[in-house]
Amino acid sequence: MKTRSLSLNLLQLVFCAFLLFACQGKYDRLQFAGTYATVSEKSTATSTKSAKEEALFKDFISNFKKKKVPLRVTAEILREYQMNEKKFQEDLIDEKYASVLPSLIQYQFSRMPVEAKNYYYARIKETPHYTAVLYITVSESAAYGKEDTKFAHCKLVTFSPKGELIDETYDIAHIGGPVAYAGVSIDASHTIYKKTYDYVYDRKIDGNYDYENGVITGANLKYTKQISIADNGKIDTNPTGIKPTKPVPKLKKKNI
Repeated sequence: MKTRSLSLNLLQLVFCAFLLFACQGKYDRLQFAGTYATVSEKSTATSTKSAKEEALFKDFISNFKKKKVPLRVTAEILREYQMNEKKFQEDLIDEKYASVLPSLIQYQFSRMPVEAKNYYYARIKETPHYTAVLYITVSESAAYGKEDTKFAHCKLVTFSPKGELIDETYDIAHIGGPVAYAGVSIDASHTIYKKTYDYVYDRKIDGNYDYENGVITGANLKYTKQISIADNGKIDTNPTGIKPTKPVPKLKKKNI
């Protein structure tokens, strides 16, 4: 009888130990699941912009005036920004928006000394997935001991509705180099055409134009590139090149 009682107590002890082990395992799984959920929730929270950042973006994007297409950014327009910066002082982009558009301050980290000013130009398209804007940068750099050279660039940027930068292209139009310049036109369907021109100089040395001493007398269209924006806001980084099908008249010097 005593032996039977001991056996019963031993079975009860084993059963209690098994029950405790099972409960502990369930608790651990629940604790792990809770911890994972907490980490997941935190991850989701930090992956979205804060209310303050969204407000900053809305303030930034509201400064771009809506411009209807068709739209052109010509050499004459870029020249105005290049030569008459004071005229566009009200359109100057404050560096406080660098968290929205980091390229506003990229020039500060260049190997060569560069000063740049950025200007709001146009809000050209808004969809449920992205907003596309153009801004103009006027930069001045001293390259290898030569006199300062001024460049003007028109840049295309796309943002998500919450303000995340989707894509940016730096050289949609420009002037300031010794060899060529580029202009841009946007048609009614928001297809973008970048037109690149070669300068024509009044003198040649050994069959080549004298870029150092010659005078620019005109320009010839070199090629056109068709650029598009995908539905998700990505800018085509490999645009289709379209060469001119017939000779293009030289531009007058005043138009360069």
